[in-house]
Amino acid sequence: TAGASLYGESFCASCHAVQNAAGNLVGGNVGPELTRIGNKAKPEWLRAWVRNPRTYDPKTQMSHYRFTDQQVATMEGFLLAKADSDLLANVHLDPATPEQVAHGKSLVMEYGCSSCHEISGLKKPENFAPELTRIGSKPVSQLIFLTGMQHTLPDYIAGKIRQPRAFSPGLKMPQYSFTPTQIDALTTALLAQNDRAQSMPSALAVPAPPVSRYRPAGKAGQIMADLACLVATPSMAAAVTWHPISPGKAARCSANGSKSSSRTRARCDPR
Repeated sequence: TAGASLYGESFCASCHAVQNAAGNLVGGNVGPELTRIGNKAKPEWLRAWVRNPRTYDPKTQMSHYRFTDQQVATMEGFLLAKADSDLLANVHLDPATPEQVAHGKSLVMEYGCSSCHEISGLKKPENFAPELTRIGSKPVSQLIFLTGMQHTLPDYIAGKIRQPRAFSPGLKMPQYSFTPTQIDALTTALLAQNDRAQSMPSALAVPAPPVSRYRPAGKAGQIMADLACLVATPSMAAAVTWHPISPGKAARCSANGSKSSSRTRARCDPR
């Protein structure tokens, strides 16, 4: 269909995943999944978002494609068709009462939803979770282990990451679906948060690589900003140098420096 073609030509799947007929997610994970976006979004909201997402969220990483009105309508129809007619077929809810709304708000506050989500009218909770700055030096005597668990700090941290609610049903830490490799990586990172790390001389610390603030100027820079080019390829900011040129040419960029060989040099020279 025209919608599927436009979706493919715009490389939407580079950032968004959609469930295929086999039930597998296909696509990227930068943006939200779009499998049932037709059940979730209102047509007018979806239309405005496709037309220019930055009018709704100026900080969004989604590209502004500058679609024509016809393309916006085509993409809107394609996305609205991604719906499950049975999803809400048997759901019949009465209007919420003030008591139900108040109870829901209390649960949101109790479980700290605003720690991660921006919710109008709610402040982020303070001291919601324990500090982890020196968790790697926490004495084993201060820990409560599960039955059958090895009484070591690495086992405690790994167990807390793997199944936090097993330690107490009242814990508010989410239950994640981490793989064993991810649990090992997180455990290692937390064990590194210890007294020694906090007291290490700055001369021995390995600084993080600097974040590039490079942004191309001019019309080319505006197009790259609209299409979120540097979000998709952040290394481009450090690898590309833009040069002024003579009238009649828009821009020329040379990657890896002007002294690189013709085989390794990438140039763009619109005429």
